[in-house]
Amino acid sequence: GGLISELEGPLTMVSAAFKDCLEEEVRLVAHELYRHTGNPDDKLHWHEAERKLIRSLFLHAGPFQWLKQHVESRLQGKGLGLEDTLEWQRSEIAALNRQLQERDTRIGRLLDAIEARQPDGLMKRKAHLEGQVTQLS
Repeated sequence: GGLISELEGPLTMVSAAFKDCLEEEVRLVAHELYRHTGNPDDKLHWHEAERKLIRSLFLHAGPFQWLKQHVESRLQGKGLGLEDTLEWQRSEIAALNRQLQERDTRIGRLLDAIEARQPDGLMKRKAHLEGQVTQLS
């Protein structure tokens, strides 16, 4: 069983040299595990060595490197739609600012029209309303 036997299949082409190299690496890691733990169970060490090598491949090899980068970027908040959300919020803020400017322009025109129709006593009232509009903006 294990990784080495799984490399032999109809869909997988592995050179003998690669298989020998991989088996030697598993053997070395298994021996280090034995030296570290003192446990004489060779099969346990062999399987643990295979798992360690697979984890190493996940971290450093081709498509697994892409997966690692993808996971790291997700942990940093990238690729979660945050960029799209921020862009949408920016456009909404810009649209609201335009609406406020248009509102201020319309209010100014209304005040000018009111002023043109009213006697001089309302000039003070207009200044007061303009001050209130400025404070709201």
